[in-house]
Amino acid sequence: DNVKLSGFYIPSETNKAILLLHGYKNNKSDMLRHSKFLNNAGYNTLCFDFRAQGKSEGKYISYGNKEKLDVNAGIKYLKTKGMEKICVLGTSLGGSIGLISAKENKSIDAIITDGAYASFHDTIKYQIKKKTKDIPNYIINPLIYLTLFDTTVSTGINYFNNEPIKHIKGSSLPILMIHGNKDRTIPKNSVHKISNIVNNSETLILKNKYHCSYLVENIQGYEPKILEFLKKNL
Repeated sequence: DNVKLSGFYIPSETNKAILLLHGYKNNKSDMLRHSKFLNNAGYNTLCFDFRAQGKSEGKYISYGNKEKLDVNAGIKYLKTKGMEKICVLGTSLGGSIGLISAKENKSIDAIITDGAYASFHDTIKYQIKKKTKDIPNYIINPLIYLTLFDTTVSTGINYFNNEPIKHIKGSSLPILMIHGNKDRTIPKNSVHKISNIVNNSETLILKNKYHCSYLVENIQGYEPKILEFLKKNL
């Protein structure tokens, strides 16, 4: 939709590629840690700034509504490079956007998420309850609805249409979901909510790790698990 995106493309010698999707208010540089080990393993990698983030154009972060167009653009770019197999790997919001995008884009062959949420609404509620535990759900739920409604009206973007569990339900795509068992940003049950509604999923629960811990530290077994999944499914 004529929004210019800024990205890094790092080629390899195969026809398999990983599209790397960063998290909320981050940028493409956050995914270079992933890009390095994946490229060393022989995969072409592309990481870009989502619209309204990093150096890309755009006015609003829409939590998947418009960002799925960015994913489509990234995949289209990879196809021009001769890629025949493409996996989407996203951290946090990027993982959730990958799940949302998979229903419409048939060029996605596999998905890997790290710290993705299953439900946008539930994640907002989770964050509110962390700060105000005494507010009951019958007050929180209407407040979330009114906030999303007001944002939808003011931006023209449907913020009710960004629930990954609704988009990925019944999918047969191979999906690997990674989550730290001490994640305080995204509900830990997100992994199970997704695995219960798709047909071909694997999980990696990281003990004593927080939200997307791999971005800042080495994690034993993290890279081997991803490479094993890719070798089997891409």
